[in-house]
Amino acid sequence: MVVNRIINIQLATLGECIKNNNLEALAFAVLIKQKFVSSSLHYSKKRWNKTNTRALCKMFKVSPSKLQQVTSNGFKLGLLRKEGDCIISNPLREYNTLRVKIPFAKRFYTLKDVVRVLRNAWATYYISRVNFIEYKVNMHKGGVDSVKSKSEYKALKKDIAPIYDSIRGFSSDISYEAIANECNITRLEAIRVINTLEAKGTITKEKNIAVKPYLPIESLNTLNELKGQFFFNSVNKRTGERVTLVQKPNSYKTSNLVNKLIRVDKTLSY
Repeated sequence: MVVNRIINIQLATLGECIKNNNLEALAFAVLIKQKFVSSSLHYSKKRWNKTNTRALCKMFKVSPSKLQQVTSNGFKLGLLRKEGDCIISNPLREYNTLRVKIPFAKRFYTLKDVVRVLRNAWATYYISRVNFIEYKVNMHKGGVDSVKSKSEYKALKKDIAPIYDSIRGFSSDISYEAIANECNITRLEAIRVINTLEAKGTITKEKNIAVKPYLPIESLNTLNELKGQFFFNSVNKRTGERVTLVQKPNSYKTSNLVNKLIRVDKTLSY
């Protein structure tokens, strides 16, 4: 990917916009920064012999009502400001706060594209938080006093409900429902987010499948009504024996690159 622009976004701002359904407003502010180095959109400039509104709708691939909505919400949230006949995207980072550095390729982005990019970034951050907690729990169990108090250790266990494995140590299973809730999207959209991140190499996925004694199909139908795991029958290729497999939520690990993109901001630039 040929990087055209790297934009830093405060994670607290990103999380707040996702939680309150204002992600499109943030995406519009990011899109202005991505398209214009000055972070300034000259909205009265003549483009393609169209009116100002129609020209901007063509530029950002949105309807007039959507353009009105995202600009209005952007002003209300302090993501945008108006100076003369320019709409300026305000700084999206703050000194000494946690930020994510998002690289944008040298290509055309629509508002929907940027919404997906921001959503993927938040899902990655969520997985990285879980990974960090797993690390702290494993260090504690390994005899290293990185988690100093039992109360803190118990709080960490409540956050991720770690499961102990003799080989893997403590690990956390993250369901699609958990990702959907965290990103304020549907379960199907959460699956697409994970597939995208895995395809890009941002995360790696480890499937968690347990082998159980064979159960009749009637029992499986009842068990599959419960959330969090999926039961299905299969055949052991080695022995020919029929068994029941339990697909539990997957485990995920972020790549080393993620640690470089999510950092505490120590600069004052845009």
